[in-house]
Amino acid sequence: MILRRRDGHWEAISQHAHSWLSGHFGHQWKQHDLLQTVLRREFLLAVSEHDIGYLSWEVRPTWNPQTKLPFEFL
Repeated sequence: MILRRRDGHWEAISQHAHSWLSGHFGHQWKQHDLLQTVLRREFLLAVSEHDIGYLSWEVRPTWNPQTKLPFEFL
């Protein structure tokens, strides 16, 4: 999870949401001459799914006893 303090409250952004958004941004990029269509599809899949491994943990995150917040991805 990515944790941020904002307006006196904590926000938690899941790694999966982060990777989905990264993929969305990637789809908006213009296709570069060096990035062939096949490579582009593979690249966009990798960008969109690069944090999929966190999905099951984020359903039931473990908590840091010192901060009383979920552990961050770092």
